[in-house]
Amino acid sequence: MYTDASGRTGFGSVPDVPLEDRRVHGSFWSSEEMKKIICVKEIKTVNLDLIEHATVLQGHTVLLYQDNMTVVGCLRNLTSTSPVMMVEIRAVLKVLDEIQIRFQIVYIRSELNTTDTLSRLCSADLWSLSSRI
Repeated sequence: MYTDASGRTGFGSVPDVPLEDRRVHGSFWSSEEMKKIICVKEIKTVNLDLIEHATVLQGHTVLLYQDNMTVVGCLRNLTSTSPVMMVEIRAVLKVLDEIQIRFQIVYIRSELNTTDTLSRLCSADLWSLSSRI
């Protein structure tokens, strides 16, 4: 499963499953979520996307492709010095247990992350036309 989060816009994911089962998932951050650091958003994205794709991922080992080295390290070691990140890591572990998913984390370079564009979708609420036009 490919996941990505952007700092100011939103997040997205695509499970690496057969085409007939593949669904793209993405959304925008709330104003409160936008204030959080990117690593927290990246781990929260993993959690939200595991839940979204639970029906096709349940009972499988999932390769999680992630382009943030800090997040890769935290998820591989299941620990962080940040209490906020630990909350998100525990949430991921709970979902993995509930829907019987095992996962392995694979680091990929950002340009290889197929969900980068999903995490940067633009909401009409985020822009406006200048009144001078």
